[in-house]
Amino acid sequence: MAKLDAAAGIERALRHLERGEPVQALRVLDQVSWNDLHWPEYWQVRAEAFLMLGEFRHAASSAREGLTDAPEHLPLLRLYIRAVLRLGQPERACDTLGQALKLYPHDPELQELARELEQTGKTPLAPVKPPAPQSPPAPKNQAEGWAILGLLFLGVAAVFLWLWQNLRYNDF
Repeated sequence: MAKLDAAAGIERALRHLERGEPVQALRVLDQVSWNDLHWPEYWQVRAEAFLMLGEFRHAASSAREGLTDAPEHLPLLRLYIRAVLRLGQPERACDTLGQALKLYPHDPELQELARELEQTGKTPLAPVKPPAPQSPPAPKNQAEGWAILGLLFLGVAAVFLWLWQNLRYNDF
């Protein structure tokens, strides 16, 4: 049996999923070369097929495998959360959903999963805004400011001196 490259295998498997044929999708994915298993899309399609079949443990396992190579892959995060929810593991879903909401706080599917999780009595961590870029700290007093400025001018002078000495002999 000839091995497929990841792109061709994933594309064929997706067509099977669109037609509601998860078993065929998994058969196609089984033909993908072992060298190409580091594609997150491979694991995404595999997890989707297992979810369609109701094989939630395999779906969670496939999504988790893909997340080892791409921990911020949004579709895999969604699939993993769905699968562990269906497995009856709201604590695990809550932990992963909290991490996903930190990365993608405005994603509507994650918001929907959060509402679904709240119905089980679990609440994911609130989304955390990324830290604002910080400017360098201001000098504590005027003397420190003058010292910094003096060092800056000294550095610039050293660069010009080096350039003048090295370029002077090269007739530039």
